[in-house]
Amino acid sequence: MYTYRQILTQIFRIIRQNPSLWIFGLFAALLGNNNGLEIMVGSFGFSGQGIFSSFINGLIDGGLFTFGGIKGIAKIMVSNPLLLFILAIISLCLIALTVLVIWITLVSLAALIVKAVSFSKSKTLSARQAFGAGMAKFWPVLGLNFFIRVVCWLIVLAIVALAGLPRFPGLIYLFILGFDVLLAATIIFSLVTNYAICAAVLRNLGLKASLEFALGLFRQNWLVSLEVAVFLFFINLIVNSLLWFFLSWALLHTLSLFGDFPLAYLVIIVLLFILFIAVQIALTIIYWCFWALIFEILSGKKSAVKSWLLTVFRSR
Repeated sequence: MYTYRQILTQIFRIIRQNPSLWIFGLFAALLGNNNGLEIMVGSFGFSGQGIFSSFINGLIDGGLFTFGGIKGIAKIMVSNPLLLFILAIISLCLIALTVLVIWITLVSLAALIVKAVSFSKSKTLSARQAFGAGMAKFWPVLGLNFFIRVVCWLIVLAIVALAGLPRFPGLIYLFILGFDVLLAATIIFSLVTNYAICAAVLRNLGLKASLEFALGLFRQNWLVSLEVAVFLFFINLIVNSLLWFFLSWALLHTLSLFGDFPLAYLVIIVLLFILFIAVQIALTIIYWCFWALIFEILSGKKSAVKSWLLTVFRSR
């Protein structure tokens, strides 16, 4: 029976002995952790967004899909077609670059999962082989990531609709109940999607089959799954809180020491930024390696994960 500490220790060993995971983690970090709470918070604008939502929101915020934006494009077509052609080329290049980043991000995520699980089984898998395996799983991983974000956005819209209901006595209780139900649905759906991504990558399943497999796995291990989600959420919260405290202290301390030396101050800022990026990459690797190993343990049916809550309940 595995404990969370044993899994975390194994992940640290995987990271230490597989430097290529840092490359995969760098791109996978652009996607963000597929945590229901983080997606919900990010949807309300309180945290960073993934590359999918950033790309779409950038087009919307830029006014491309508004009447004014379409009217402006039509005006440019008539008055200055050369400028429109140049802008179109630039836009196509930016879209191509975005598509490339999305592709390498999802391939890196799949490669990270494959390489971590292979190493845990004492199998040698080169970075090139892992990347090739990730390329083969691009479409189901893309579909699953897009699916989870669409569902979460719809849930956020439902919560906003609840908040906009006409006011009447007792409405606050209806809103709290609806919010709790929708939040729980988002978290559960995100956990199922984590399993589905692992199923698509490690079990060679399609989009529908991986979701069905993941749903069955979650039903059988819902308590452990929720525990893992909370465990990883608090790891992320504690590490980032300590990181922000250290970065704030370091910046203030650096300003007091090197306020008269802008170059030294700039160097410290760059170093702190590199530290911030490195920590986010490490958290991303830990997050997906943990879910991949949990998936292998639970779906293998040869061993189990020691649940804290089950231990407490059985002790009583």
